[in-house]
Amino acid sequence: MFDSLFQSSASAQTTDQAAEPVNLATAKAGSRYHVTSLGKTRTARLEVLTAGLAPDAVIDVLRSSGTRPRIVACGEIRAAIGEDLARGVKLLQCGCGCGCNNERDNT
Repeated sequence: MFDSLFQSSASAQTTDQAAEPVNLATAKAGSRYHVTSLGKTRTARLEVLTAGLAPDAVIDVLRSSGTRPRIVACGEIRAAIGEDLARGVKLLQCGCGCGCNNERDNT
């Protein structure tokens, strides 16, 4: 039951789309994504959750290069996620029609 709290409904809502999930380690800087999964292990999920990310959150990837930590923005929160944790965070690129791309223009 506890692990089900970390699963996203975004992945279920977008299964009919051509969008392929990516992990945070390979996400492009300057892009907006929906978080679909926080990690492979319970410990990893808790660490990412503590950093401020949550399932179904919309994040902006601010920096993503090499082995350096990934810098993401989730609302007013800025977080640095190490490459090892970033590999377990699954994302779907925005463009699903939910209006998340318009939120960027209004902030």
